[in-house]
Amino acid sequence: MVRSRLNAAVFVLLAFFACGCRPAGPTETAVASAVLEGAVPQGAPLYSPPSDEMRSDGAGGLSDTDDSAGFDPTAADREREERSAAENPDLLTFKRIADFKYIEPIGNPESLIKNQIPADVVALHGEHVTMEGYMIPIDLDADTNRVKTFFLARSHLGCCFGQLPAVNEVVEVRFENGVKYLPEILLRVEGKFEVGEEFDEYGYLMSIFRMQGTKLEDPWDK
Repeated sequence: MVRSRLNAAVFVLLAFFACGCRPAGPTETAVASAVLEGAVPQGAPLYSPPSDEMRSDGAGGLSDTDDSAGFDPTAADREREERSAAENPDLLTFKRIADFKYIEPIGNPESLIKNQIPADVVALHGEHVTMEGYMIPIDLDADTNRVKTFFLARSHLGCCFGQLPAVNEVVEVRFENGVKYLPEILLRVEGKFEVGEEFDEYGYLMSIFRMQGTKLEDPWDK
């Protein structure tokens, strides 16, 4: 079910772009021009320069993620994550919460493999944390450009390449009054962290990580 929700969220995101509803920030035009000219890889975080490892394939597009291509589209985000963690020791990184394989239950809670989430990650339940990631809206309101619930994803590039992030590489973030839709840029979010499987009324897994958001840093306001 998490896969389905991610698919649906990405579909909403693409549909929103197709309708020409994408908001423009103060420097977005310049950034878009740089992307088109190949100076900045699409999806590279604005808080830090793009990785030197990012390259194009012979056809002019970004390489696949198989071993023969030798290119991991999430590598730049992982490098950025390490730099951010070094500069901000209190930052909760995806590296810390996603360094394990999680097997989703099939169809109902009874098929859940218990104790998959490491104890040190479970211990974060209830803590007030700060995380960085990219917004994948779940309930985007195109009229108000507001989002009450979204997935905070580890990598933006994974979405662009049609590669859905793993279940433990997204955090479902909820803001009671909604926040501004901020696509394609690295965000910093604060809130109360929740750990544990959450199922819907039909028994399908909805998420394993959630956050009750209290603050969203808007890079365009800087």
